[in-house]
Amino acid sequence: SGLSSSTPHCEVSGLSIGSFCEGDGECGTNGGANNCNAWDVYQVMAQDSSPPPSPLPSPPPPQRSSQLLYLSDERCAVSIELGPGRGAMEFDLPCAMTKVDLEEGIFLPHPEANCRITELSASGAYRNEYLNCGLVPSRNPVIEAPEAPVGTSAGE
Repeated sequence: SGLSSSTPHCEVSGLSIGSFCEGDGECGTNGGANNCNAWDVYQVMAQDSSPPPSPLPSPPPPQRSSQLLYLSDERCAVSIELGPGRGAMEFDLPCAMTKVDLEEGIFLPHPEANCRITELSASGAYRNEYLNCGLVPSRNPVIEAPEAPVGTSAGE
């Protein structure tokens, strides 16, 4: 192949197209390529006397949605208004299922979030149910369920 310790370095001027040179990091070569035993050998493909282009600026960081700001197990408090005279209900949702109202500084449920409510059935039993948080005001949730007697279930 004609390569030896006398093979010119790639920074030497006057290399002709097609000739080989040994690169040690100069002129954009990789000094650790070792593509020919211990040598970093390059073939001259074109001669360019212009200075290398300036490096491009780093790209901006990718846009992040509020769902990516939280760890998967973090919880966020959400308050849902039940309507006039009914007050509000508090829910503890995974933060990934909330969105932030920056004007009010509060968490709102994501449109696909489910909330757990307790309702009093017609038979007088308390029943826990999961439903879309947007439907909570249309239901009649029990805001404070009485404690179940010891040894009984609250109808879960």
